[in-house]
Amino acid sequence: MEALRSEDPAVRNEAAYVLGAHGDGRHIAAIGALTEDPNTVVARTALAALTRISEGDSELQAAALPHLMRALRHPDATVRQSAAIELGNFLECEGVDWSPLEAALWDESGWVKLAVAGALVQLGLPPSDSELERLFRTYAGGTGSRWLIPVLPALHDPAQRDWLLPLLACADARTRDHAEHATRRLDAIEAGSPPSWQTPELEKELRYGAVNRRARNELRKLPWHPVERRELLEAAREARLVIFGEMHSEGGPLREAQIELLRAFVGEQPEGVAVGFEPSVKHAQQLVLDVAEELGVPCISLETNWEAGWMPVGSSAERDDQAAEAIGDWLATPGHRLFVVRGESHVTPGGYLVSQLETEPLIVLSMQAEIALPLGLADDDLEMLGRTWRLGDSGRIYACGLKGLRLESPSSVLRAWLSRPAAR
Repeated sequence: MEALRSEDPAVRNEAAYVLGAHGDGRHIAAIGALTEDPNTVVARTALAALTRISEGDSELQAAALPHLMRALRHPDATVRQSAAIELGNFLECEGVDWSPLEAALWDESGWVKLAVAGALVQLGLPPSDSELERLFRTYAGGTGSRWLIPVLPALHDPAQRDWLLPLLACADARTRDHAEHATRRLDAIEAGSPPSWQTPELEKELRYGAVNRRARNELRKLPWHPVERRELLEAAREARLVIFGEMHSEGGPLREAQIELLRAFVGEQPEGVAVGFEPSVKHAQQLVLDVAEELGVPCISLETNWEAGWMPVGSSAERDDQAAEAIGDWLATPGHRLFVVRGESHVTPGGYLVSQLETEPLIVLSMQAEIALPLGLADDDLEMLGRTWRLGDSGRIYACGLKGLRLESPSSVLRAWLSRPAAR
């Protein structure tokens, strides 16, 4: 907590990040004070930390909300933009006066206006038709085109289709894809469908997001039990399906932990065992695939048509549908076992992918140890490398503490500050 008041902005920034990741509602006020920090990086980190701490909890969101509202008046436009983006996630709050956010539609910065419009649509408070037209006429077709994607659900009149023409011609595939969905929705409305109608593909993506949000919130409620690594290795030896969540870094402790677990999983009987990998990041996972080859274990891609299909438009639900099908196909043969390495956002226990699997997996998380470990279970310097936790009491969810990932936490700056005698 004292680090949040350090004269060094790098220390304040790291402290806000760590408390946002590992703290709880007791830290909201202290973090909230940094949303007015003159250092814009610190202020934006504090805003994200408040969202992370309070996600899915109406009381915590109510406590964090005033700090984000106040940040809409920050002198720096990037901080105001971040505040608007984060406010769009405050779906649990009721009885809120959103007029300060609505007033920000007239901010001097176009990036702030676009972020505010997207947030209001997420909150179910879409701007008026005249304000929507102003945004589309001004920003569609330019560098702000992609920022209009969150605003598209607010379109409800078939006459608004011509606003989409610049987006349909946009060079960005994801922007074009969303504009095409919006066009199809307006066509359906003209044919008699209700304004809430969505294309089946987009409906699936929305369901994907909702299911995973609920699953993440439930995961945060689980108790963390420190255990010896051998408990996890033994669980892997007995499992039929192991899914190891990751960020896509090459080498380092992540790959070492995956390889250690893979060797335990294969044991002395490689027959019927395979490794499932993510083709778009095969280069990052190659060390694990090389060990699989050494062990005589085949490697199977969990996604098809990824370069020309889902990748340009970012269809996460379609990706997980394909992965679930590939996992099911392999395990349909009696005696087959599978070791999967996959991005952690896709493998949340109870999430979209996992809920489709007929075989209950042993799930190993890596990034959760970096971003969700309760503060009281960490050492004074928050060193997590090499530590292992069992989450909950099912015996099917574990987390490995790994360093060297993109969201490494905390940095040497905060470690050095904490190690000073004056900080003890």
